[in-house]
Amino acid sequence: MQHQLDADALLSRIAELTRQAEELTAAIRAIDAELEALLAKILREAKVIATSLTKATISKQMDDQKFDAVLVDEASMSPMPSLYFAAGRATQKVIVVGDFRQLPPIVIADTEMAQKWLGRDIFNQAGIQRAVDERKTEPRLTMLRHQYRMHPEISSVSNGIIYDGSLIDSLRTDMLSKITTILEKSPFANNPLVLFDTSSTNPCSSRLEERSGRYNLYSAVLSKKLAEDAARAGIKNLGVIAPYAIHARLIKIMLDESSDQFRHIKVSTVHRFQGLEQDVIIFDIAEGPIPSFGPSSLVNGVELASQAAKLINVSITRPKAQIVIVANLDYLASKLSRNSILLRVLDEFQKRGTVIDSQKVLNDYFCSDFERWTRLLDPHDDGINPEDGTLYTERNFYAAFFADLRNSIREIIIVSPFLTASRTQQFLNLFSSKVTAGIEIRVFTRSFREQQGDLFSQSEMAFEALKGIGVQVVERRGLHQKFAFIDRKIAWEGSLNILSQSEGRSTEHMRRLPFVRTCEELIELHKFGSDSEVAPGTRRPIQTDRKCENCGSMMILVRGPHGFIVGCSEYPRCHNRYPIRRGDRILTDVECPKCGKPMEATLGRFGVYLRCADPNCKETRNIKGR
Repeated sequence: MQHQLDADALLSRIAELTRQAEELTAAIRAIDAELEALLAKILREAKVIATSLTKATISKQMDDQKFDAVLVDEASMSPMPSLYFAAGRATQKVIVVGDFRQLPPIVIADTEMAQKWLGRDIFNQAGIQRAVDERKTEPRLTMLRHQYRMHPEISSVSNGIIYDGSLIDSLRTDMLSKITTILEKSPFANNPLVLFDTSSTNPCSSRLEERSGRYNLYSAVLSKKLAEDAARAGIKNLGVIAPYAIHARLIKIMLDESSDQFRHIKVSTVHRFQGLEQDVIIFDIAEGPIPSFGPSSLVNGVELASQAAKLINVSITRPKAQIVIVANLDYLASKLSRNSILLRVLDEFQKRGTVIDSQKVLNDYFCSDFERWTRLLDPHDDGINPEDGTLYTERNFYAAFFADLRNSIREIIIVSPFLTASRTQQFLNLFSSKVTAGIEIRVFTRSFREQQGDLFSQSEMAFEALKGIGVQVVERRGLHQKFAFIDRKIAWEGSLNILSQSEGRSTEHMRRLPFVRTCEELIELHKFGSDSEVAPGTRRPIQTDRKCENCGSMMILVRGPHGFIVGCSEYPRCHNRYPIRRGDRILTDVECPKCGKPMEATLGRFGVYLRCADPNCKETRNIKGR
């Protein structure tokens, strides 16, 4: 009976609370209605209404609103459908304010219609940009010529390259005084234009996946350090920007993990920074050698209407007092179009700014943080500890192999008959750090002539990238073995092409063999040792003292259809070659093992061979060629 009474009381209490909830809900609805009516009254009676373009487009309160004039700011980034919708609320006039020399709306879809209606700005659609480019009078356009916020040295770069000298510096005295105070605090230089050149380090860029943008670990660590130095020096309004989201995200992670005192530093892509400003901006271009890819279209453009020109213009006009650019000058000069906007900007910085070698700040590519950040972004690192004798497929091989590579202290040998740019680029950052640390890396692969179709261009790009960071690449005709040796203590053997294996193919396998004697025997058997361990021509081409008449490169000994001939070292770019004839004595870079003098290539009864250049020495050697 007691339980029944408790249940009845509980049901009664529930009913009472339900009634109260309904009364409160009704009261809230009445208040909402009053607020909505009040808001509608305010909107009807207001002389000026400020709102976002999105709010103006989707807000119910704006549905029936009409205005004498509609002014749209930052119109270059406004999607045209939204801008047209807002403009439709004007009864007399629409004023569009924006800069068509800055970035257009961001569009994810790559379809023709999306690019046409969402990827262009109103200035392009209305023909105003074209009229200005053609220097025609445009009656609808009024240019705001005065700039009031940035140091004249900064504005002069954009003014000269982008705006054809049309801007006028009109800073107030108090603003100039504030900018001067900020420059006096700068840890870099008192110059408003600062350029940190990473050419001496020549760090590689990388990509995690096909459409992930690109990042540059050394450049990111450098930008992080520059931002920390600026913050410690008292620069409070500080921003770091980059063309690529993954690179900006990496810098942000680094700063956040470094210390709480750096969390206030704004780090973002250039696109997201449009419309914002800071006292000091660090613009990290993040470009560097990367197989199969040159600088992206985000930074490589010649025309003022190009995406690159607009992105660079936004980048260099965000700071008030100082802009610091991080760039690989030598790489960009060799890869960008000759008249590209970025090269013109960098040229102005070199002429009028302060240029600093990045090694003065980050003097070793193998810096203390580099290993940690490599592992953070490395898609092949899951902290694995490789097990001896285990059979690995493509799905789990690379994680174990990268763990072994990171632990190497003396020598890395990789035998991969084929190379692809996409797979090779995943190794470049780690290889760069190892080479800088004094570790010798040799990669054995098939000769260029054996790389057919797309593999030819792929291997050529991989060759250049590996050689560019100091890896010794050895071509060997008919190579079919797949090996890797770490410090001659660990051998990997199997059927997987380490530097060309495509994603998702797991039928190939590799086995890990941690046996010193096995390593030594395999290296000796297949002649994978260093140059001093093998016969001339086995390891690398034999270089002669002759230069190519076509391109000026050094000539080397190469195997022709009937024995050794002299060919250009830049093959396949240059096809110059000629035979060695009777009586020719061609000096080479091979040292005589008996007297140490150079040896000469000459034609004998059984073909080309090497003989000591010293007539008093009778030493000869056969050429073990490819």
